[in-house]
Amino acid sequence: MSYAGNYRDDKKDGRWVDWFENGQMSYAGSYQDDGKDGKWISYFEDGRIHSEGTFEEGRLSGRSVSHSAARRPAGDDMTVIGDAGFRLDSWEVTNRLVAAFLNEVGNLRIRGAALVEMNSAHVLIQEVDGLFRAKEGFADHPAVEVSFEGARACCEWAGKRLPTEAEWQSACEGPEKLAYPWGNHFRVSGPEAGKLANIVGDADGFVKTAPVGSFPEGRSPYGVWDMGGNVWEWTSGPGGKPMLRGGSWGNADAHARCARSDDPSSSHSYFKGSSVGFRCAESAR
Repeated sequence: MSYAGNYRDDKKDGRWVDWFENGQMSYAGSYQDDGKDGKWISYFEDGRIHSEGTFEEGRLSGRSVSHSAARRPAGDDMTVIGDAGFRLDSWEVTNRLVAAFLNEVGNLRIRGAALVEMNSAHVLIQEVDGLFRAKEGFADHPAVEVSFEGARACCEWAGKRLPTEAEWQSACEGPEKLAYPWGNHFRVSGPEAGKLANIVGDADGFVKTAPVGSFPEGRSPYGVWDMGGNVWEWTSGPGGKPMLRGGSWGNADAHARCARSDDPSSSHSYFKGSSVGFRCAESAR
C-alpha cells in the first residue's frame, strides 16, 4: 500500500498517510483545498520524525524537530536491555497515548483493518466530538483492540518500533533465562498470590486490564513491568510476521511464561482483541 487515508473531492481535503512499501509510515497530515492548508508530519524511512509544521495556502511553514522531542510524552520511560543495548518501553502502551496518536493520524484502515477497532464493546478509547480520548478511569490501562498495523504505526509515530520476538523474550527472561519475568515458578497461593501478574480471575484485584505498573514484584530482571499477564503484546516475528507474547488477563499462568509464543493466524490461537496490546522498542544508539 502506498497511501492510506481519505480525500474529499479533487481538492484533497482530509487526512492522509503515505506508507513506505515495507509498511513504515512516511508522511501523515491533512490537505485542505488545493492550497495544502493544514498540519503535516514528515518521517525518515526508519520511522524517526524528520520535520513538522503547516501548509498555509500552498506555502510551507514549520520547523525540523528531533523525534525524541516531538513524540516522547511526559513521563515516558524506556529500559536498556542487557549488552544488546536496545531499549524497550518499561510499560505497555496506554490508552492515553494511543488516543493522542489517533487524534493526529486518524483511525485509518491498513490492509482492511482499522488501527483501533472502535466498534468493539471492549475498546477503552472513545471518540467524542471528533476527538479520541481514553474512557473514564482507563487512561493508564494498556490499550486493547489495537491491530498489528495499528501497534506498528503508533510505535513509529512515537519515533520507535515494535520489538522483535527475540528482543521481547530477552527482556522478559534476562541473562539467567528465567521461565517467568520474576523467576522460575509462578506462585499461585499464599501471601504472594496476586502480586506478580494480572492473569485470569480476580485474585490479583482485576477482572480485566490493570493500570500499567501495578505489579512491582512481577518485573523482569531488567526492571520491565507487566511482561507476564495484563495484555498479550504484539511483536515482530520472522519475516515481520505478527506474533503475540506474554499472556493476558484472560489466560492462565502458563501463558505468562517468557518463552510462550502465540501465532494469531493459527486456529489454536488465544487471540482476542480485547486482551491484546503492545509496547515499543528502540534500537541501540
